[in-house]
Amino acid sequence: MPERIRLEYDKFKSEAKGRIWQFSGLLLVGVLVVFGFFQNKQDEQNEQAYLNAPQRGDVYYQKLDNGHYTTMRVTELDRDSIILELNAYEIDKISQVYKIEKDENYDSEKYAVHKADLMDMYESDEIYRIRRK
Repeated sequence: MPERIRLEYDKFKSEAKGRIWQFSGLLLVGVLVVFGFFQNKQDEQNEQAYLNAPQRGDVYYQKLDNGHYTTMRVTELDRDSIILELNAYEIDKISQVYKIEKDENYDSEKYAVHKADLMDMYESDEIYRIRRK
């Protein structure tokens, strides 16, 4: 490469540096990914704690065998069982479950589930989320 062109190239290269603000979007995406990872881990720990020590009012989100979704609510606690009210409705999209999770949708019939069975349902992903009110 001729000397004159090489000098122009070196001058241009030293003046043309990437600005920090050009990488701010990448930094923001990285922060969001890390935040999402830690939030997911925290949710898993909370759900495990909720499962180990259930309380009245806890809501279990359940995937049914037919592919639909519904909820169950803890109404009473026994020594080795949990008394649940089942939601009378089910919905076909996991993202729409909030629409049926209303007080008036729960049956007055109550069902007892052994705590070990509830753990099995959670581990098999039949219960996919636990929310504490």
